[in-house]
Amino acid sequence: MLMTHLRPTLLLGLLVTTGCDKAADLRNDAVTAQNDANTEIANTRSDAKQDVLDAQAEADKKIAAAQADFTKMREEYRHNTTVKLAALDLKIATLDARAKKTTGAAKVELDAKVKRIQEQRERFLTEYKELDQATGTTWDNTRAGLDRSWDELSRLVENA
Repeated sequence: MLMTHLRPTLLLGLLVTTGCDKAADLRNDAVTAQNDANTEIANTRSDAKQDVLDAQAEADKKIAAAQADFTKMREEYRHNTTVKLAALDLKIATLDARAKKTTGAAKVELDAKVKRIQEQRERFLTEYKELDQATGTTWDNTRAGLDRSWDELSRLVENA
């Protein structure tokens, strides 16, 4: 009789133990899958961060190159303008010397022209100083204004 009661109990114990092993295996599989997923997420985040850093570094290089190109262009323009202004200043000095030697109505006319030239030269120099503050976005307008002012100054000197 003991055997008859013992058999079902053993069978039940065996089934429970087998079921527990299966549940433990499933839990271990779930933990492993979660750990694998967490590792994959961490790797993806790391890759994404590196991609962002690489893109930022590339953008920084391009910005630095563009700024260097802009600075070089502005300095070349400033140098060329300074050279042209020095040559024009010689012509203005010649006109001024001629005005001092001239007499009568010709002197009055030449003095008036020299005065207009000097006024235009001052306007030009004011605009010329704005080159230092010109940015990439304001460069075209600043340069166009300076070119117009230069053209007017040159025209006045040539017509004097």
